[in-house]
Amino acid sequence: MNPVAIASNIRSVRICGWAALFFPVLIVFLGVIGGRARAATDESMAHPLGEKGALVFSDDFSKDRFGSVWTERIKSAGVENGVMYGRQTTKEHGSVATAKLELPDGNLICECRVQIEHNATLAFSFDDMKYPGSVAGHIARVTIEQQEINLHDDKDGSMNRKLLDQRKSDDAAVKAQADEEIKRHKLRVPMKIETHAWHTFSAEIVGDQMRVTFDGKPIGLLKAPGLAHATKPDLKISVSGKEALIDDLQVWAVKKKD
Repeated sequence: MNPVAIASNIRSVRICGWAALFFPVLIVFLGVIGGRARAATDESMAHPLGEKGALVFSDDFSKDRFGSVWTERIKSAGVENGVMYGRQTTKEHGSVATAKLELPDGNLICECRVQIEHNATLAFSFDDMKYPGSVAGHIARVTIEQQEINLHDDKDGSMNRKLLDQRKSDDAAVKAQADEEIKRHKLRVPMKIETHAWHTFSAEIVGDQMRVTFDGKPIGLLKAPGLAHATKPDLKISVSGKEALIDDLQVWAVKKKD
């Protein structure tokens, strides 16, 4: 073997020996750092974003019809057997029902019970239909599916009109940048949700943060600038797929700190 090859082999042995000693320490160190990051994330989700203030909306759907506070935007939602239902009856769009929220600002706490069918998607949107910068005035949204729950900043994300225009660009770089920007304004939480069973759901929006709990457990916290939109007077509940049910819906303003 030539001297260069011998020297190379010797260096390789030394490097491998050093790595064998250092690698376990590195793994432990990275594990600690990763553990701290997860703990910090869990800790940030553990506490509510704010306290409940005035109750601004409530419906227990005790009558088998929508009251005057609801508007059916897509005519496949209603009330049966004391609960609200949403169904998709056409290929074009699922059901959409809206109600007005008299909030003093854009902060809110929403709670209800939900039940979904197989492959159904249930969405709660807190919007401002007078805002022109996003499709249908979308601001903040939570979507519940059988395999995941998603938290959306729609104002600066997937419903932002400028980004949607950029996604149609012939310039691949512009389109990729828009796609990446949209991803930054969404949080996907994989989880398996039992169908044909009632679950408790809560969404809090305070400032530029949205926190979601499901069956009493915090499952996601999204921080994004569009969430801080100062007005969210339009509650939209929409369902894609066979059917989803909603009951005991309440929305509170958030108590201001002294």
